[in-house]
Amino acid sequence: MNYTISNMLSDHIPEDWTILTPSLDLSEKVITAISVQDLPMEGMLRPGELVLVNISANDSEDTVRRIIEEAGAGGASGVLLAFETDLPISEESIKRAEHLGLPLIRVSWKQRFADIQAEVNRAIWDTRTGPYQALQNSLFQDYFRGCPLEDAVLSIATVFSAEAAITDENGAILASTEEFQENAVTLPIEINQEHLGDLLLGNSDAIPEDTKSIVLPYISYPLTLWFNKMRIERITETKLTSDFAMSLARGPVTAAVIRDARYLGFSLNQDYRAVTLRIDRDAPDEPGAVLQHSPDITSSVVQEGDHLQLSVIAGDDLEHYVAFIQDTSTGSDLLLEKLLDRWEARIQELVPGARCQMGISQPFPGETGLSEAYQQALVAMGFCSPGKSARIYYENARKLRILAAIAGQADIREEASKVLGRLIAYDQNGGSMELLRTLDTFFEHNYNVSETARSLFIRRQSLHGRLQKIEEMTGFSLKDHEDLYVLESYLHLSRNFSARQNDTSYII
Repeated sequence: MNYTISNMLSDHIPEDWTILTPSLDLSEKVITAISVQDLPMEGMLRPGELVLVNISANDSEDTVRRIIEEAGAGGASGVLLAFETDLPISEESIKRAEHLGLPLIRVSWKQRFADIQAEVNRAIWDTRTGPYQALQNSLFQDYFRGCPLEDAVLSIATVFSAEAAITDENGAILASTEEFQENAVTLPIEINQEHLGDLLLGNSDAIPEDTKSIVLPYISYPLTLWFNKMRIERITETKLTSDFAMSLARGPVTAAVIRDARYLGFSLNQDYRAVTLRIDRDAPDEPGAVLQHSPDITSSVVQEGDHLQLSVIAGDDLEHYVAFIQDTSTGSDLLLEKLLDRWEARIQELVPGARCQMGISQPFPGETGLSEAYQQALVAMGFCSPGKSARIYYENARKLRILAAIAGQADIREEASKVLGRLIAYDQNGGSMELLRTLDTFFEHNYNVSETARSLFIRRQSLHGRLQKIEEMTGFSLKDHEDLYVLESYLHLSRNFSARQNDTSYII
């Protein structure tokens, strides 16, 4: 809506006035601003500006003509003239003003221009913001009546005559009008400089660019109430789910647990793998960084599971996390790894520099075996090397448990270090054969010469030369089963336990 000269006079601003140009329609004369001017006015006016001018006893008809010409040329919406004397305005000047479409209004010399300015500016502001103030009040009422966000969208769409939608901070639509298809105008929904989401309008003419900053506070603040409500509901749901997940981890599945599962929307009639997570981070200046984001860390694995159509039950106890992830019959390992990749990426966004150490259990039936799955995952996580990200499956951890027992014996560690030390010394002193990597790759491919050569991008003949060199330097035969077992054990000891030779806490 616009504030016009007709509106101003109806509001008795100023109190005493006389229209000098009766042929002009004052309801069409929009006031965008108001100012007190004096000659010369060239370059001083904005289109739609209402001009206040004092005509003193020393001024003449010529002064009035100049005011009319310069105000008309500047696009003024009208001129209020305060005469110190009863100086008449010629018919010629009035006709010229009417020709220019410039209303002339005589006001009392005693009327203070400052009062007129203040009242007109207030009226302009109220007229511009009135619909938005009414919308704000409507939104507050909708919220406190318990109306859904869809009602708020409908109220906004009605005021702006445009299809509308509200999104979260990631752009996902939370509510929209039925025919919303395309965004033309975006208004951020923020509180305390935190971006919660956006209001989208489908009509580019719904809000002029210069009006956005005026409209925004009236709409954004009431909408934040819905976002805060959704956040509280999400935190509450996350807490309930978290407590449920920890109860699955620590105790038997009772009738009460099955009832809670139904209430929370979880099915225990399927197999799950347990994944335990420990987050390591070198940031002594931010000791609470991980704890601060615990709810988001827990909920993010559930969200990523939803994207991959995997059921996930997740919980945390301070900075200790567990997720029971649905195990499907086909491609489950690939899906699981994809889910864990996304979860780890999300954690990195929340806690930069985080190192994620995960233990992963075998599949267990949801109704009977989740506490056992949790114990397996804990065992596997215990074998993650300190200071770096790692994922260890319990299937692999079984071998590591045996190696852990062996690693507890100093003489075996010393022998392993002595044997492998010869290969390491060769490689570090410029040897061209990469013996340690070759041996590791040979074991990785189950002693298959062709696969090992292909993985190392060398010929089989070159690989045979390397393997012969390894036999010479270690004194072990790579054709003897017992020697192969010992060498592979030494290599595993070096890889998994060298960083904690003086720490026996890993022994189970």
